[in-house]
Amino acid sequence: DRFSVLTFDLRGHGRSSRIKGRYEIDDFVKETLALADHVGFAAFHLAGFSLGGLIAQRLSLTHAERLKKLVLLSTVAGRTPEERHAVRGRLAALMASDASVHHAAS
Repeated sequence: DRFSVLTFDLRGHGRSSRIKGRYEIDDFVKETLALADHVGFAAFHLAGFSLGGLIAQRLSLTHAERLKKLVLLSTVAGRTPEERHAVRGRLAALMASDASVHHAAS
């Protein structure tokens, strides 16, 4: 079998453009589907890692007909209030100082 593999940076990550304002999981889903449509992937295998796993889960729930297989790696289905608080604390630490704090906040 032959496969075409498409990898991409999520909006606001890697070499993609910055996000202005709030960006929800459903926004990432729409962009993922738009990219799949653009390259001609009517139905496809999808692997999601970390945040990509959250996006892949949402895509599978809202557009199951588009997926042949789903692979989830190092992701969660949701966060408890305590986990959300911890994530916000790490984000605040990153925003308040230089990038070197990232390693301490991770």
